[in-house]
Amino acid sequence: MDITANCTHIFISGGLINDYLPSYLTWDMELFIRPNCCCDQETTLSIWEGGVISSYFASSQSGWRITLTPSDLGITEDDFYNGVYHFKLTASAANGDFESESTCALVDCDLKCQVEAKMYDDNDSKALNLYQALQWVSECSDCECGKACAILNDLLIELNSQGDVVIGGC
Repeated sequence: MDITANCTHIFISGGLINDYLPSYLTWDMELFIRPNCCCDQETTLSIWEGGVISSYFASSQSGWRITLTPSDLGITEDDFYNGVYHFKLTASAANGDFESESTCALVDCDLKCQVEAKMYDDNDSKALNLYQALQWVSECSDCECGKACAILNDLLIELNSQGDVVIGGC
């Protein structure tokens, strides 16, 4: 599963989407999303069910993809929250066959700008290393939300010397 994210859209492609789209009449697919690994809330979206493809699907030049906006996840602001998001896609058949895949991705609306400003003010800051670790979390096959949350929390503390850290969406 490949994730591309910006402040207003998350695009999900590849993996199970391409594997099962040709047989979508016999498979159901759901997407489970934790909008921020540090939060307990999870959103479940039915991607296709009973042969009906949801409005989240769109065809692109490279195949089918799922497109999400903040409102799809119950976020009332125009932009997604900064954070590491966890995605789990499941495909299930009436006969009980079941497959799933999961990954994490950093959604960064302004973290990079905060890191740049912090590095300008304090070139000894750990902010850049913590930010790079968050960027790499999606490349780890065992994306653990607990680890990603700890790194994000450390980064937010590093960026905000006042100590009043608030993680969006929690």
